[in-house]
Amino acid sequence: MHHLDIAAMTALGTHAEIAGCARRLYALTGSVGRRFRPSQMHYSTPLIEREARKVGYRTCVSCDVDWLDYTDPGPDAIVSTVLGAARL
Repeated sequence: MHHLDIAAMTALGTHAEIAGCARRLYALTGSVGRRFRPSQMHYSTPLIEREARKVGYRTCVSCDVDWLDYTDPGPDAIVSTVLGAARL
């Protein structure tokens, strides 16, 4: 919802952040979406996964490549960054 460090939040704060985001997404699109990705971290914690499930997210997405989309580099730069850093 606010892109704060969700790993530093209490259980109540974590739930409020995820639920607030879900409510906003639902109001805008009619759906909360199918996946949740926590802000400012690569991997979900058990607390984040538990609170996300309470809100309706079955999957928490993790990533280890920062594609720097918040800097608005454009689609080609994002694709290049991700493909350049991805490993199998």
